[in-house]
Amino acid sequence: AFMKQWNPNGDPDDAASVWGYLNGQLATLILTNCGDELTRANMIKQTTMLRDVHLSMQVDGVSVTFTPEDYAGLHALQMARFDGTHWVKFGGIVTVDTLKAQ
Repeated sequence: AFMKQWNPNGDPDDAASVWGYLNGQLATLILTNCGDELTRANMIKQTTMLRDVHLSMQVDGVSVTFTPEDYAGLHALQMARFDGTHWVKFGGIVTVDTLKAQ
């Protein structure tokens, strides 16, 4: 619905469109949390206080977490392969901790 209204010529299946939407949703959350104090310091503070935020288009089990020591945000993913028509998920959620253990 968002793409139809705001980007009717865009491809809703394009990962860049999804990534842009998620970043917009995250920016909205951070700015809302800042309230009237729109300083760099407060934006960093509000961002690094976000824990396990599930954005609307993220796969179940994947969330965003920032800390003062780690600005990466995403620490998990769901693998998928293209079967010629659709992206098909396989395996479970892969986390940074899972990768470090291998």
